[in-house]
Amino acid sequence: MQLQLTQADFDKQRERESRALAEGERLFRAQVYKEGERGDFARSDVAKKLMQFGIEPLEVALTEWLLEQKKVRARKTIVRWIERVSVPVASYMTLKVVLDGITKRREYATICCEISDLIIDELRYRKLQADAPGLFEYKLKHFRTSSYAHMARSMDHAVRTAKDQEGKLLDTTDLTMPPRIRLAVGAKLVELLTASTDLVEIVKHQKVTHGKQKTTLYLESTPETTEWLIQRTDKLAILQQQNQPMIVPPLQWAPGKRGGFRFALRGKYPLVRGIHNKEFRGGIEAAEMPLVYEALNALQNTAWRINRNVYDLLREIEQRGGGVAGLPLFRPEPEPNRPLDIDTNPVTRKAWAKRAGRIKEQNHDRKLRAREVQRVLDTAAGVIEEGAIFFPYSVDFRGRIYPIADYLQPQGNDIAKALLTFAQGKPVDDLGAQWLAVHGANCLGEVPEGKFSKMTIDERVQWVYSHTADIKRVADDPFGDLWWSTADDPLQFFAFCCEWRNLMRADDKNEEYICSLPVSMDGSCNGLQHFSAMLRDEIGGAAVNVLPQTRPQDIYQYIAEAVLDKLEGLALTDSIAAKLLGSKLVTRKLTKRPTMTFGYGSKRFGFKMQLREYLRGLDNWHEVKSLFTVSDGTKDKSQVNAACALLAELIWNALGEVVVKAAEGMKWMQNCARGIVKTGRKVEWTVPVTGFRVLQEYVRWKRQQITTVLAGKIVRPRINIATDDLDPLKQANAISPNIVHSLDAAALMLTVSQAAAEGVEAFAMIHDSYGTLPADCGVLARCCRQSFVRLYTMQDVVASLHQQFAAQYADPTKCPEPPAKGDLDVNGVLASDYFFA
Repeated sequence: MQLQLTQADFDKQRERESRALAEGERLFRAQVYKEGERGDFARSDVAKKLMQFGIEPLEVALTEWLLEQKKVRARKTIVRWIERVSVPVASYMTLKVVLDGITKRREYATICCEISDLIIDELRYRKLQADAPGLFEYKLKHFRTSSYAHMARSMDHAVRTAKDQEGKLLDTTDLTMPPRIRLAVGAKLVELLTASTDLVEIVKHQKVTHGKQKTTLYLESTPETTEWLIQRTDKLAILQQQNQPMIVPPLQWAPGKRGGFRFALRGKYPLVRGIHNKEFRGGIEAAEMPLVYEALNALQNTAWRINRNVYDLLREIEQRGGGVAGLPLFRPEPEPNRPLDIDTNPVTRKAWAKRAGRIKEQNHDRKLRAREVQRVLDTAAGVIEEGAIFFPYSVDFRGRIYPIADYLQPQGNDIAKALLTFAQGKPVDDLGAQWLAVHGANCLGEVPEGKFSKMTIDERVQWVYSHTADIKRVADDPFGDLWWSTADDPLQFFAFCCEWRNLMRADDKNEEYICSLPVSMDGSCNGLQHFSAMLRDEIGGAAVNVLPQTRPQDIYQYIAEAVLDKLEGLALTDSIAAKLLGSKLVTRKLTKRPTMTFGYGSKRFGFKMQLREYLRGLDNWHEVKSLFTVSDGTKDKSQVNAACALLAELIWNALGEVVVKAAEGMKWMQNCARGIVKTGRKVEWTVPVTGFRVLQEYVRWKRQQITTVLAGKIVRPRINIATDDLDPLKQANAISPNIVHSLDAAALMLTVSQAAAEGVEAFAMIHDSYGTLPADCGVLARCCRQSFVRLYTMQDVVASLHQQFAAQYADPTKCPEPPAKGDLDVNGVLASDYFFA
């Protein structure tokens, strides 16, 4: 069914894109009044407060500082850059970057450099306008926008080729900043902002990287700003991210033609994100890759809308203070009262400090999560009245498809996914009802009868039908019994409950029910599925459901059981093994991420970091931490790292026993990469079937530091500068995950292209998780399997990679031979119910 769009819809989209851009002080101030004129009181109020507490004090402080520096020679460079762009514009750019940075918890040095980048972009914009007014006016007219950010995107080519009125190329030698100056200019502006406002403060965080403790600086909101955020008077609203959902279909991608946003943001985003080599990127954008464009455009054409049931539930949870269904508590936990004898009793003081520190850490995590939730909800609120919304997409350098969107998007977390439903549905038949039931069971994850991942399709469907009364009660009164809120994906499960209730009511009345809920099917450790197929590994293929099975094979559970067996053997002589065995921490959830990422090149150290992150995310983390803490009588010593290291070793060994071919394949790819790097070349390959070219641009980085004074303290933010030297370690370590990612991207593109040709119009695709309407799940599931077979039978993927790698050697005969293949018949996946389920 075709959506009916009017010129008013396109005009509204044009306005949305224009508002999303940062055009400098003029647009910033004009936007404040525009928000008020539209009747959006909350945002108008926030905008005025930001103007009062951010822009104006910073402008005053910056003006005074410039006057003081006129006689100080050491500051001439910073002064010159700020004066060139003007105080109001420099103030705006500082506030824009800083506020965007603290919402994403970005590093201080990065924020400083981005402020300078905006200053340089603004000066290039003015240079083109002043010296080549004809070209400037043409650009303005051609793109139908006065957007600063959009014009800045086209500046690179325009400035290089434009000529002034004397016929000479524009002189842009004065529009570059050395790295140290780039950091220093931004740092001074940040310093003045923190000194003149109470919006942000500098915070030091300690983290361990490669076994060494490192102090990193961040800019975070002050307690006053945090309180404003909690009270839903979001002071950052006026500086929203650019990438909001569209209300009309995005422009189509084609060779040499950028798609996505239509108006002020048109052409801003390249087809391939993350590629610095402009010549290589240009070659990809001009290439004929029909499968790539068909898949991108099909995803972009998918019409979505906000799921009202989920939105209303989230607002109700918010009003109740949070803490339900994965949402954080929106109010911080108060710090414990200081004991009366804290100054005289060291035992009491230590206990209080430990408890206070734990609460502070929890409150910090809660604050970050609350901001993220608020951003998603605010974005949803902005489009909740729209009958259809759309998301533009692009690809990364491996070909993986991602939406160009912030916060609310189809590849987001449980909250974001649950808030989105397709704009149009289809009638649900018996097969569609079965797929809907399986989706609900998968979202729930586990019940007293066991894990759904271990159950057959029929058992999952039967459980849902037999618990229809419970599911209906969740939909009708979610707060009456919160059993659903502990689901693996609680909000998506709630969305399912609402649909299942409606479907059952329609069935009772013998009526047709049209369902628009996205129903997903997930790959079974997809990275290992690809390794099993390319190397014809029958053992690994059976373990990850490439081959048909009467019951689903759960490799995550298998690895967990293997680790437990090994721990039993170690427990008699190893106290840490004994603690792990008794703690019941070794579960399918613990081994899932290391097992998944093994197929993408993760090694023991990566496993260790993943396991530590998993443990820290547990609700009983502090109990776990205490369990793995020993005391020598004078001070405590943590055994958490040692426990994670032991688990990482055991998981690695268990995987090596199951997926032998994958380990051989990764080693071969890494050896090929090392040989290519020795020739001075970056590793590259063309993905079979899709024709997408991949280039690994990993080079060595040089660290530089600069000393600045911030809030009366000496701080040394770090910046990294790319060199021309290749990074052999990164080139080798990254090749296997990058190859697998490029292949899973190809499988997705093949699937979407075939399904679209067969009439599927709604796609919810996330690399190794495919989704569509319940009515179309049967088609998508078949296309998924047929496309996987096509990918690995149309040509020999391993032989193709070997040929390409050998061509990059000075002597092709020196390229290592690939490992021997097994006897797996890839066609078996056509009959595998649990390949994607």
